[in-house]
Parts: sequence; C-alpha cells; structure tokens
Amino acid sequence: MKNMTVVMLENREIYGERLAAFISRQEDSPFNVQLYLEHPVPEEQWKKADVVLMTSSLSEIYEKDMCGHRLLILDEEGKGFENDKAAVYKYQSAAVIYTELLEFCVDKSGKRLLGNGRPGKEWMIMGIYTPVSGEKKTAAVLSMCRKMAVDRRLLYLNLEQVPVFQELLEENDRQEGISDLIYYVKQRSRNLGMRLGRMVIRGEFDYLMPAATSAEIEEMNAEEWRFCLDSIRAETDYEKIIVDFGSSVPPVVLLELCTRWLVIGEGTPWEQRLIRQFRKILNRMTDKDAAAMIDEIRLEELMWEERP
Repeated sequence: MKNMTVVMLENREIYGERLAAFISRQEDSPFNVQLYLEHPVPEEQWKKADVVLMTSSLSEIYEKDMCGHRLLILDEEGKGFENDKAAVYKYQSAAVIYTELLEFCVDKSGKRLLGNGRPGKEWMIMGIYTPVSGEKKTAAVLSMCRKMAVDRRLLYLNLEQVPVFQELLEENDRQEGISDLIYYVKQRSRNLGMRLGRMVIRGEFDYLMPAATSAEIEEMNAEEWRFCLDSIRAETDYEKIIVDFGSSVPPVVLLELCTRWLVIGEGTPWEQRLIRQFRKILNRMTDKDAAAMIDEIRLEELMWEERP
C-alpha cells in the first residue's frame, strides 16, 4: 500500500515522465507520484503533498512558498545549496534518486512509510547454535540460507562474537550493518523496515554486515529486541529470519523469540556435552520445551543435503 504523496515539479517532459514512472513502480515503493509540467501550479495542488520533488530551475517560482522540511530539490548543476537545503543531483540514475528520496522521507517525514509487510504472512525466527564453530559449519549455514531463500524472503543476521562469515561471500564494500540497525532500534526510529532495506546486502539471500563489536549486541535489552523483530515482521516482506549465534549463548529474550532452533555439530563427545547444556539453558530460561524446539543435525548431513 502506498501512503506517501510526492508532487514532482518538472520542466522536461520525457525526464519527468520516466522518473515519475520509475519511482511509482518500484516493488516496495510507498510513493504516489503526481507530475506537473506546466508552471506555476496553484498552491492548493501541491501544499498537501508529503514531499515536493522540484527541479532547481523552478526554485524562483515556488521555493519561497514551500516548507523546507518537505522540499527535495533536483539539483541540475550539482553544486549544492546554501542553508542546508535538501538536494539530490538530477542527472544520475533513477535508482540513486529513488534511494535519496526514500532516505529523505524516512529521516524527515513524520509519517510511517508503508512497506512490504503483509498481515498473516508466514513468519519464523530460526536460531542457529553451533557448539564448536568453524569454517565448514559457517559455509554450511550460508549454503542452507541460499537453499531456503529460493522460495521465501529470508534475512540472515550473524550475532557471533567474532564473525567472519562475510569473508565466505562475495566481496562487498557496504559499511552499514547490524551496528546501524541497533542504533536506529535504540532511537525507536520510525520506518525501521525502510531503513533496514537501505542497509541489507542483497544476493541469493539478504544479510547485514556484522556489528563492529559484540558489546553493541550485548547492550540490547529485551524491549529493544522485541521492537526490532516486531518492526521487521510488520514493515518488511521477510518470511524467515536466520539468527546465527555460532557458539555463543543467546540472550534470554532471543531464546524466547526464536520459534525454532537448529543445532549443528559433528557428534563429538565434547559437543554433545555442550548441546545438553544448551538444552538445559533453554528449558530453564524459557517456558518452552527444548525437545520440541530444537532440530539437531550433524554437519556432514547438512553438507550432503546442500550438494547439487
């Protein structure tokens, strides 16, 4: 459902029509775009818009009458503007302009942007516990995510104390990740789903870069975790969240919130002792039956299942 009205004031017909169509047709777009090519446009036609997207050469006609917090200028010269006016360079890809528009609305708008959340959708939070971590186990988990993501929207969150999973995926220079997500959660930011959409790395499955330090994760309290996961459920189209703790014992709130647990090991006596202890922790710290919650699988079985 689209719930943001964007009035686009443009003086180039082909450019305006193409950009307006691109913004409106994005799969997760919250925008209804109203394009005006003849100027001046009467005030009553644009004053109720949530955002006005205006090409800079029309500034003299309109700008003095517009409220700055909802005006985004399409800068034709790329020189920027004084007084911290919000602007985006006009002659670049529509995808970049769309991202800048979305970011502007997320940061400036007082409204909640409606994204891809679907009431009644399938929803599962699966926790991963590996008593003894290692490269093979991490690779097997990532391969499992690829397989699961074939027929459902999946988000992978790695909360290990020393994560290196990203080194097994395609190189990416994205800097934003779980640290930024935690920041927005602690700020109780509106539109968390939209913010998340700007941070995820998309591929065979979606994932976030790991937190800068495990201390950031440890500082999240139960209420913040619930706000985070409830927002992802309501504001995105993800159907399954994979939360990988590696060999770390999860916070109590995540023991409670995960609907299933996958425990991956190689069957060694030491691992079996750790798994028994994990089951005891789950039983003691929650009101859930560990036997019904946990699927235990040997690493070699998981690797065999993922072979082509």
